[in-house]
Amino acid sequence: MAVRKIYRELFSCSVDEDVASSPALQEPLKKMLLGLVSSYRYAGEHVDMDVAKLEVAQLSEAIREKRLHGDEVARIISSARSKPQLRATFQQYKDDQGTDIVELSR
Repeated sequence: MAVRKIYRELFSCSVDEDVASSPALQEPLKKMLLGLVSSYRYAGEHVDMDVAKLEVAQLSEAIREKRLHGDEVARIISSARSKPQLRATFQQYKDDQGTDIVELSR
């Protein structure tokens, strides 16, 4: 929230507006960045492994069906999930699939 406030003070618009209107950003990157900068991210340490397993199943299906640009992938990656929750999801993906999800982007 503090970064968003300072950005508005410095540039007289919101970071959301700049990301949404940037011609330099292409889909799906623009959609993911917009989700990241416009959502409130839970800062706590609580991890829900049921959520992690559900989202791993959704990510696995999207990857298998080559729907990486779909709304489901963007929602999971740019959701309001905490960093510990995202780490748990990515670790669960690695445990289930035997591949680090980061390796898929290379």
